[in-house]
Amino acid sequence: MIDDASSVSAEQDPHIRRIAIIGAGITGLAAAHRIVKHAATDSAAPCSVRIYEASDRLGGIIRTERIQDFIVELGPDSFITNKPAGIQLCEELGFASELIPTDERFRRSLVLRNGRPQPVPDGFMLMAPAKPWAIFTTPVLSLSGKLRLLSETFRSSRPSPTNTDDESLAGFVRRRFGKETLDRLVQPLVGGIYTSDPEKLSLRATMPRFLDMEQKYGSVIRATLAEQKQSNSQTASANAAAVSGSGARYGLFAAPKSGLGSLIDRLQQSLQNTGIVDIRANTTIRQVVPNPNSNVRSRWDIVLSDGTTESFDDVIITLATHQAAALLTDTCCQSLAAALSRIEYASSAIMVSAHRLTDFRHPLDAFGLVIPAIENRRILAVSFGSRKFVGRAPEGHVLLRTFVGGAMQPELLEQNDEQIEQIVNEELRDILGMTGTPLFRQLARYNNSMPQYHVGHLQRVQQIESCLQRLPGLQLAGSAYHGVGIPDSIASAWLAADALKAAPAPSPGNAIWFISGRLKRFSIAKIVTEMRLSQLRLQRRESESESFTDESSAEFFMALTRDRTDIWRASRCRTLNRTQTRMTTRTVEKGICRFDVEDRGTHGYMVRIMRRGKMHQRFFSDRNNGGKRKALAAAREHYAMLEETLPPIQSQKGRETSRNSSGVVGVHLAHDVDSRYPDCEYWSYVASWLDENGKRVNVRFAWNRYGDQLAWELACIARQKEIRDREEVRRLYDRRENARVRKKKKSVVQARKTSSKSTPATKARRKK
Repeated sequence: MIDDASSVSAEQDPHIRRIAIIGAGITGLAAAHRIVKHAATDSAAPCSVRIYEASDRLGGIIRTERIQDFIVELGPDSFITNKPAGIQLCEELGFASELIPTDERFRRSLVLRNGRPQPVPDGFMLMAPAKPWAIFTTPVLSLSGKLRLLSETFRSSRPSPTNTDDESLAGFVRRRFGKETLDRLVQPLVGGIYTSDPEKLSLRATMPRFLDMEQKYGSVIRATLAEQKQSNSQTASANAAAVSGSGARYGLFAAPKSGLGSLIDRLQQSLQNTGIVDIRANTTIRQVVPNPNSNVRSRWDIVLSDGTTESFDDVIITLATHQAAALLTDTCCQSLAAALSRIEYASSAIMVSAHRLTDFRHPLDAFGLVIPAIENRRILAVSFGSRKFVGRAPEGHVLLRTFVGGAMQPELLEQNDEQIEQIVNEELRDILGMTGTPLFRQLARYNNSMPQYHVGHLQRVQQIESCLQRLPGLQLAGSAYHGVGIPDSIASAWLAADALKAAPAPSPGNAIWFISGRLKRFSIAKIVTEMRLSQLRLQRRESESESFTDESSAEFFMALTRDRTDIWRASRCRTLNRTQTRMTTRTVEKGICRFDVEDRGTHGYMVRIMRRGKMHQRFFSDRNNGGKRKALAAAREHYAMLEETLPPIQSQKGRETSRNSSGVVGVHLAHDVDSRYPDCEYWSYVASWLDENGKRVNVRFAWNRYGDQLAWELACIARQKEIRDREEVRRLYDRRENARVRKKKKSVVQARKTSSKSTPATKARRKK
């Protein structure tokens, strides 16, 4: 935490970029850590960071306490390691040596069946049975349920993909594995992660790999077995550790030896040692509004609960979406606030209790117990914390974490603390045979803290990001957008911090800020006039680095005047105030372009990547990165980081070419915006070819009509046959699909007939 003197100097220095972060959970602290890292590598861009936290402690839902000899986690107790952000943050903090894996002795899960805990089938990961033969011996499913689950291998993909953009978890599992598998296995296992109703949970937003498995292999089971065969010997050993046991992929989880709270302490200590971060706890914010004074540099004002106002250049909000919407009450933020309010939340409670092992009839030889909703119990799950990680409880004792509420049982959270404690004790006695009383117990409530990834979640997030692009200097981060885990929150924070670094710092005389603040008031012609006047005023400045012709302003100029022939010409030259600037670009490799502005001496590499309708880009100049080679290396490293942290591409096929992601020459992905209506966007696959007269023919297949998968297949057929009539293309597709289904049925019938024929030896025995 910086002292008051340095804080005042930072506020008075116009050259220091002031950044505010609202929320001191893992997301807010990770964002501050990323900003500090950028400031350390770029001494030419000094900044100061102020973190606001309404409570008296940091960490958000991460809360670790030491009670007697127990390490008590009142929030999450671990994070997954196959998402790199969590491990990378620990390595940057020098904290990686503190991480420990899960205990292999108890690496399995239990599920309740008719009131008795039963082991989840070995190798069953959420809904992918890595060991199908283990299904035959499990007591969790009936014989008909086992046969229905294993028959998934022979079931075809979605027959009529009219709504392939998204699908609920319940709909997918019922279609592929059957109702019993959903009720007895998938619902309790996935519900323990998202505390959501499977009938509403979006599979595309939470577990898209299962949809990709179906589209690529035609079966989730076949895809799982094929991926195991394709892995080499080194990967196979790692995967074997990951898939050992049952339930979630427990081999991929890790936690600090002293609890997740120690990671928050290390982050706080690291930020305080920088001298540019000011953490203000017990500070409530009433409102976040754009700065109405256009003559000052600051773009956003934060109004505190006592009425005082503090101004900042940039703001990152890491709160829940409904809390963020409550802060953005200004008229220019109404569309963003409305979009944020559409994401629903659920509440839950965690009862942590310590016991002697001898107080239970059950051996508790697993990581935890999940409870299907069909069992009609009053708890969601029980995690055996001291079995999951060593050192959480003394020898001969066990630490339990019992979960209550969620989206399926919200009425239970209306009970008071004593009633919830009584419910937990009664359920533990009935299910696990608890006889004694707990050594201690502690209840933690999390009201409206669990974001619900309902069907259509990706479209809601895309709308939020679209609204956010119209508010420069404002960023959102957290678990409500692209993942609920700790690594997802860290990655979201890093993207927000990187977006601030890529955006130019505002300045009262900088033309880019002058234009962006008045974009809605002027037409294009008036904007050009204002930019010319601004250029004449800025020519009187001595420092060329503050003039309009810096790289950031030029890049903004290109984006603003795209397709405007009066300014941005086909020769890629722009004319401003009778001065011509020559700019040449060329694609170096995927996602990286070379920019050269000859008369201004600007040379470097631009990284661009599109995800979920949002363009992420950043410029690496040769001058600031120590030469052309180092700039290219930095651009490649940034592109690799974006590929790891950004959500996967929405196209289910995942095919890639140098032009687009369709994978077929003559078929490309198009994105259109209808300016007549706010936030009205269209995605479509376009089949394109030249007719006999040499004219370009384009046939569009919109996602909102056909779905992305069917639109892609129709576009491929139209391009292959060069058919302009969309209805004719659809009829040809239906004929192909019907022929494929008939052929598959015929092969199945033929296989059954072949297997039922008697051999010569059988016929001889029958004659005798």
